[in-house]
Amino acid sequence: MWWSWLVPIAAAAALYYPAIDGELVWDDGIVQKDQMVAFRSLRDVFFPPPGIPQWGTSYYRPVVTLTYLLDQALFGRGAVRGPHAAVVLYHLIATFFVWMLARQVLQQERGREWGAVVAGVLFAVHPIHTESVCWITGRSDTVAAMFLLPAVVTALHFRDHGTKWALIASPVLYLAAVLSKEVALAALLVVPLALWLVPRPHVGQSPAAVSRSLWAARWPGRHWLPLGALYLVATGVYVTLRLVGASASTGDLKLGWWSLLQRAAAALTYYLIKVVVPPPQSAYPTSLPPVPAVVAALAAAGLLLAASVWLYRRGAPLLLIALGWFFGTLAPSLAIAVRQISETPVAERYLYVPSAGLSLLAGGLFCVAWARRAWRVPSVVGLLGVVAAYGYWTQGRVAVWRDNIALWTDVTAKDPAGLPWHTLGQAYFARNEDDKALECFERALATYKSAEGRALAWNSKGAVLMKTDPKEAARAFGMSIQERPSYATPYFNLGILGLNQADRELAANKRFNLDLLNYTRRYFAEAIKHNPHYARAYLGLGKCQVKIAAAHRMAGDNSQVRKALLAARQALEAVRTLDARGRFGQEAAPLLAEVERQIKQLPP
Repeated sequence: MWWSWLVPIAAAAALYYPAIDGELVWDDGIVQKDQMVAFRSLRDVFFPPPGIPQWGTSYYRPVVTLTYLLDQALFGRGAVRGPHAAVVLYHLIATFFVWMLARQVLQQERGREWGAVVAGVLFAVHPIHTESVCWITGRSDTVAAMFLLPAVVTALHFRDHGTKWALIASPVLYLAAVLSKEVALAALLVVPLALWLVPRPHVGQSPAAVSRSLWAARWPGRHWLPLGALYLVATGVYVTLRLVGASASTGDLKLGWWSLLQRAAAALTYYLIKVVVPPPQSAYPTSLPPVPAVVAALAAAGLLLAASVWLYRRGAPLLLIALGWFFGTLAPSLAIAVRQISETPVAERYLYVPSAGLSLLAGGLFCVAWARRAWRVPSVVGLLGVVAAYGYWTQGRVAVWRDNIALWTDVTAKDPAGLPWHTLGQAYFARNEDDKALECFERALATYKSAEGRALAWNSKGAVLMKTDPKEAARAFGMSIQERPSYATPYFNLGILGLNQADRELAANKRFNLDLLNYTRRYFAEAIKHNPHYARAYLGLGKCQVKIAAAHRMAGDNSQVRKALLAARQALEAVRTLDARGRFGQEAAPLLAEVERQIKQLPP
């Protein structure tokens, strides 16, 4: 059934097609519009320059950065539909390789083709994947899976057929996976596990192929040694690049070992529950399961592990393969619960890769049922029920991720923490619903626990007040700087307030206030100091310098006019470098031409 792979691909495409029309949500705008301007060469991708706003310096994911840059090259900076379509495509590719892996794992089972279809379909429609597929910035898991899954598939192909291309392709794909997300380091566990546990194909092979396979079984070093050596080389390359390219390490939570162990156990319980029964889902889960749920889940996991060993000894390795994949690929994400890496101890997207273990298990169970004629109808009915329920939940979550108001209204109803309230306020502000925005920012200030979060909320509150009360806005920006002195945006906003005040004084007095403009210039310079890639701040600085030149022209001081115009040209050229094709670059172009004209007209 060569066409069987089309079934899971079609299921994934049908469910996630509406995601293509989604908006930029959460961090999408920051990544698309603010961070990517810092990457102007391939070297920048692997060794990110300093000063990128809100850049996760403890992460090292250059391949994901390359996908963002590819989006911009194909669809333009700030595009929405194209990047959403790209992430959906990555999910389709990952689904295809789940189907391929299932075919290898189930190759000695009756009904293996249908079992592979079941595994692929379950992975395609699983509701826990919506965060990774519908969120442009959440793509790291889909990108990593897109390389990790074929790395395992090609490793098994090398084991079974001894082809040199597979020997090279598997570690190369693994390297691309770890350069996409750290979770792919799990390949160092799951690849040996797969080589050891996945049955070898014999049926339908030529005598020579069977002979090679039996020889490999007698001497595992024939495939373990070269593949293992290349995987170690790839890991060494990754570690070397990461040591140079990642500029910060994670910190401790300053908790005792018993508390850390409890958090890890509770996080594992969360994932054990969500991988089977995802609802209720939240994009920002701040609480972990209670102790009774932890005890029950860990007991169930222990029984499953014991059963998997018992079945393996009786020639049925499927459960051990599925559990090995799940726990092996989940292990790196458990570090989030016990280290200062993310704002929440758990997240749905961390189940994207581990959930393939559940898919493999479901496919195998379907094969077992299919082999017994009396179980065929009940198994098909049960499968259709699970797929229908998962599909229903998935389409509901796709709708939640369509825009920021839908997403953060859902989150604040379940986890009313500072970040959800702040982001919901920003969404209302973008729609000019200022009263609702202010209410959300006040709630964010009341619930944010970190100075960084309060700085964001104060700045956003000031941005709303700029429209009606400049003095209160300036106070809010000052509070933001007080909470986080290195935050560039409130300095920029104070610069905008200064420019607006200078324009009002020009209208009233027919002259610029030079002292005010010089003070305003310092705000823009401070913003650029804390964010050297801040194109909009360079544009503000250029406008301020043009006004300073006009003030000196009114005073007849040509030397200061030239100095101000040259400074304006330098700032506007920086905008053109950072945002040549974007909104700010287009706004800077005519202003830069005017500055050049004025410089030429100045007397020598």
